[in-house]
Amino acid sequence: GSPVSGGSSSQIVTDRTEATYINELTVFGGQNGTYNCTVTTVWEFNNETEVEEIIIGSPITSSFTVEASTKPANVTADAVNPTTVDVAWTASTTVSTEYWIYYASGGGEDSGSAGVITGTSYTLGSLQDGLTYNITVIAVDGSHLPSEGATVIVELERAGGGNGGVVAGVVVVVILLLLVAVVVVVIVLLWFFFLRGKRKEDKEYANITDNERRNEEREYANIAPSNRSNLNSTAPGNSVEMKPAAMKEPVIETFPKGEICVLEGESVALQVRVTGDPTPTLTWYHNGQEVVAD
Repeated sequence: GSPVSGGSSSQIVTDRTEATYINELTVFGGQNGTYNCTVTTVWEFNNETEVEEIIIGSPITSSFTVEASTKPANVTADAVNPTTVDVAWTASTTVSTEYWIYYASGGGEDSGSAGVITGTSYTLGSLQDGLTYNITVIAVDGSHLPSEGATVIVELERAGGGNGGVVAGVVVVVILLLLVAVVVVVIVLLWFFFLRGKRKEDKEYANITDNERRNEEREYANIAPSNRSNLNSTAPGNSVEMKPAAMKEPVIETFPKGEICVLEGESVALQVRVTGDPTPTLTWYHNGQEVVAD
């Protein structure tokens, strides 16, 4: 947890000669601030009973200000293919002479570093396809004091996954088109059989009405003429008025009833059954114009 390592608290010179030595203090990355080095000269005298210390002069202090590089900003990682990633970033706002890149997969399957980089972009290759990587970029100043790391996450596809996805999409589209075609064919067949059954039903109904009409004509033909009308004579000299024995208002029935559906270009038979006494007169009209038989 200490921000520094190395450095001696003191050094004792046992003779009166001038002493010169170097003491180094290493500051870990991110431990910015001011560091002071104080030098004190002390003489020790042994007077046979105790050791006395005499400080010569005043302590001398030298100060150092440490400011590590700021971490890179706007770090991006774009997968070029399943094993290659392009990494780019914005340069550190403080003086930085180089950058370090570290990468590691989320599950620990693969990790490594890219070494020293002097630009603001780099291409990582030979990665493992199908893994998710944490990529960290660190700025380093001329004293090799590193900044905090800026991390970005990128997920790589499995090799061949792109083409496989396209093929799977094409297969799904083809299956959907086949299903639509099957549904259309089924609807057409159902409509065809419906119309066919409707035509057969109308034809059977027409045959029934024809038979009923013929039976009614036979019954009417079998009625004695005397029963069809009743002739009443008036007194001699008066005119003779003929009156039917019974009168029946005309009744018309249409067959088939309701809407009629037929295929375009085909013929359809429209039938009516008319009853009345005396026999009614029947005329067909089309859009208000009388229909003349061919």
